[in-house]
Amino acid sequence: MASSNAQIRQADLSEIEVSDNLLLLVEKNWHDVNNAQSRYQALQSNVDLAAEVLRLRRLGLQEGVNTTVDVVQAQTQSLKARTEQAQAANDYVQSLAALMQSCGTPLAFNAYLNAADIQLPTLYTE
Repeated sequence: MASSNAQIRQADLSEIEVSDNLLLLVEKNWHDVNNAQSRYQALQSNVDLAAEVLRLRRLGLQEGVNTTVDVVQAQTQSLKARTEQAQAANDYVQSLAALMQSCGTPLAFNAYLNAADIQLPTLYTE
């Protein structure tokens, strides 16, 4: 009888530990989603600035005050800014999938993506 009670007690403790670990995982994934979303939004100003610099460099090239090297450097910076923002978007999607999985609702993932306030452009079409 004492052995049974000890096993029951151990099972109860294991259940509590699993529950605590799951709550920590959900909280971690929630923070990851929020951080990725904030990063994506913060990087928008970099994307906008790089696009404006590129526009000005191209105009400067037409007017003869900039060189093609200036334009290429501006293009590189623009692509870098867009790549960083795309990485943040990818981090968001990965974090959201992990959050849905840790909450036990992986099938809700597509509904969340479809309802997102930011829709990513399709880069490749077939």
